Amino acid sequence: MHAQEHSTFREGVVTGLLGVPGVVAGYTVLHFVVYILVGALLALLTHTAMHDISLRMGVWMGLVCAFCLLAGLTYMLAVATSERLPLWTVLGGSFLGVAVMGWYLLARHPEVRDTGKALGDEVDAPPHPRGRMV
Repeated sequence: MHAQEHSTFREGVVTGLLGVPGVVAGYTVLHFVVYILVGALLALLTHTAMHDISLRMGVWMGLVCAFCLLAGLTYMLAVATSERLPLWTVLGGSFLGVAVMGWYLLARHPEVRDTGKALGDEVDAPPHPRGRMV
């Protein structure tokens, strides 16, 4: 047969489903649902951080903590399953997915990157007492 008669995508789908199709479909649906939820949460956090500059550092720290939690959970699952769930594969895929989501949100909301305000500019400075400072 000629290479033109074969569809790489179709053969890849059929080959991938030759395992246990129910497990493959469940795994795929689970990933779609999880990434849709993560994307919705990141969009909500981005919109919230656009309106309140002090939340930007909180969002960043929350993402770092969530990634560390994912790394720990993945490590525990890798050890418990005798490396059937490879640590670096899961972490690499998760990091790539979140990085692409972050790039997309920053491209759509460039004002999140730079507002010209420094942290603390959203509140008025307290009044200073009159007189000499010691």
